[in-house]
Amino acid sequence: MKKILIVSIESNAKAFTPAGNEMRSLAEKLAKKNKVTLLTFHSKKSEISEKPQSENLRIDSVKNPKASFYRFFERQKNCRTRLGELLLNLYFALFQQIINRANYKPLHSYLEGQHETYDLIISVSNPFLNHDIAKEIKEKCHIPVWYLFFLDQFADAYTAHSTQEEVNRRKQKEATAFEACQKIFTTQPIFDHCTQLQNAKFKEKTVVVPDVFIQDLTHFCKEGDPDVFRVGYFGAFLPKIREPKKLFEILSRLPKAVLVDIYYTGCDTEVEKLEHGENVRLHDLIRDPERYRETVGKTDILINVGNLVANQIPSKIYDCIGFGKPMIHFYQDDEDFTLQKFSKYPLIRFVDYRKDPDLAAKEFLAACAELKGKTLSYEHIKELFGTDTIESFLDQYF
Repeated sequence: MKKILIVSIESNAKAFTPAGNEMRSLAEKLAKKNKVTLLTFHSKKSEISEKPQSENLRIDSVKNPKASFYRFFERQKNCRTRLGELLLNLYFALFQQIINRANYKPLHSYLEGQHETYDLIISVSNPFLNHDIAKEIKEKCHIPVWYLFFLDQFADAYTAHSTQEEVNRRKQKEATAFEACQKIFTTQPIFDHCTQLQNAKFKEKTVVVPDVFIQDLTHFCKEGDPDVFRVGYFGAFLPKIREPKKLFEILSRLPKAVLVDIYYTGCDTEVEKLEHGENVRLHDLIRDPERYRETVGKTDILINVGNLVANQIPSKIYDCIGFGKPMIHFYQDDEDFTLQKFSKYPLIRFVDYRKDPDLAAKEFLAACAELKGKTLSYEHIKELFGTDTIESFLDQYF
């Protein structure tokens, strides 16, 4: 039985992020045969009220760091003022370590009290901070093996919005982490677009995995009302990547028999201004994992909106497939990775987001009528996506 530490600060019970949920699921699976500690952050104690399902799984939670000073520097930098650039350079050159010590005092207190011995440490980004924490713990506790899950672009994702100095700082941070770990797990789109992973010494230790491992969630599915189409969108809207305007134009043209629930975060101001039919209801994104799964289980058909950028794929689609539910995917680019990767899923239909809204709404409605009431068993899903399931990953690398 190995002792494993997983650093995933967004894995607390209330922070339902894809990477955080991924590591919580991985921790629960690994705890069946290993002693596992999951390190998370919290704002309030109530956020970590969820108890582990296994006696071999322990959750350590540290209070969220403050963001003193850094937000000010970021705001100045975004304004692209000379003062902002000067202050940011001074911050990195002289004050970053001092300020981080103050902001991350609870974390450093935890690290100083770490006397446990581990066989393996795992860290996941987003955010990249997890890798910084893992590196420090690895060195302090002399942990022999570090697995780094690089599930979010870091240096290359910001090249369009940052100064070259900031990009170089991020590249150096990446290289330092990649050097120190024994294995890098990343996704195909990120591998294809991360310049550092193309380096021969990093390429050797890199393993390409799905954005999110498909898990068996079919037991959450419930039968719906035969006379009503219950459609749900669960996810974030992002400016210039996954904007809501076109989706709402399409949904506003649907008949009242199609009830659409939008559980979302992001682009709040824009969403509030958009017109939609009476059958479209808006909700905050569900953060609690159990409530999220129960809500998705009652939904007949799931909506997925593809990203406008080629190096990203909405991780929610892997989650949706785990339910064995029908899905309608709106794609914005002919190079959308979803078209290649998930066309073999029999319950998915693709609608071009760029089409006239009336035509797109007709295709959407036809897909709803065709797919309603259909589900797929997890055994069938494993036959289609065996290498993308969490069981297959554990068998291969753990």
